[in-house]
Amino acid sequence: MVKKVEKSIPWLIILAIFSLVGLISFSFLMDPSSKINAASDFTASVTVTNATPTIGAITLNGGSDVTLIEYSTTTIEATFTITDGNGWDDIATPSAFFYNTNTSTCNLSLIQAEGGNDAAQWCYEAYCNLMTTTSNSYNASCTVDVWFIANPTDASSSYSANAWNILVSASDTAGLIDTNSTTQEVNSLAAAYMPATLSYGSVDPGATSSNDIHSTTTNTGNSMIDLDLSGDDMSDGSGHTIAAGQQKYSTSTVIGDWTNDAWAIALTNAEASTSLQLAHPSATATGPNYSNSATEIWWVISIPDPQYAAAYTGTNTYQAYWRGQ
Repeated sequence: MVKKVEKSIPWLIILAIFSLVGLISFSFLMDPSSKINAASDFTASVTVTNATPTIGAITLNGGSDVTLIEYSTTTIEATFTITDGNGWDDIATPSAFFYNTNTSTCNLSLIQAEGGNDAAQWCYEAYCNLMTTTSNSYNASCTVDVWFIANPTDASSSYSANAWNILVSASDTAGLIDTNSTTQEVNSLAAAYMPATLSYGSVDPGATSSNDIHSTTTNTGNSMIDLDLSGDDMSDGSGHTIAAGQQKYSTSTVIGDWTNDAWAIALTNAEASTSLQLAHPSATATGPNYSNSATEIWWVISIPDPQYAAAYTGTNTYQAYWRGQ
């Protein structure tokens, strides 16, 4: 009995080994992840379309009305952001025009055809720049130098129903375009210029100055104006005076007869309206001494008799008032 047991042990071992091998094989067949296969590739593709750039909200002149500078230009700026789904480097430099909405057309050809003067009353080309970037946008600005003759659109002006519009165009490298605009008012500018000095020369007591003394008065604003005048009494600084009313002015040549000249008006200490009106200028200049909207004012002074001998000075004041276009 003992010998049989000893002879059967090797067969039990062999049977156990075959059973284990079968179990491993069965598990391998049941679990596909345990299989070893060769790698295979496939190709994925997509086409990214060209996106149209988009101009965001525009801020013009900081959101404030435009106040012009007499016989000069005023620089205004429009700021905005351009966004493009293809990235900031797909954005081209924008362009813009600044114009009075009283007109339906403003472009470079018209500005060139007008020669710069008439167009400066209502139409300008802006100069634009791209500035800082983010991943898909550019911060941009456009500036315009607006001449003092630009037609006003505020409530007191003849163009109060209109405004000044900046129209911005932005494109990408493929030529897709977006536009946006905003408006702002241009204020009326009633302004005039006279030379800083007026010399009557030397005049005897009881006499009247030369009839060839005159000063050029120029409209340096953007509307028709009336002119008011007033003056201080002249003084020699030691108590002697000559009344302001001893000076007279006229819009035509004073003949020299201070007493009888019907065209001459005596200067007063209080501001007084004159018959002088100046039209809205239509030409640009970098200084006040041009004749597009100007006239001469002629002056005389009559020295009382007696009058203390001395050098007298006084201040005459002129004030421009808006009249219309």
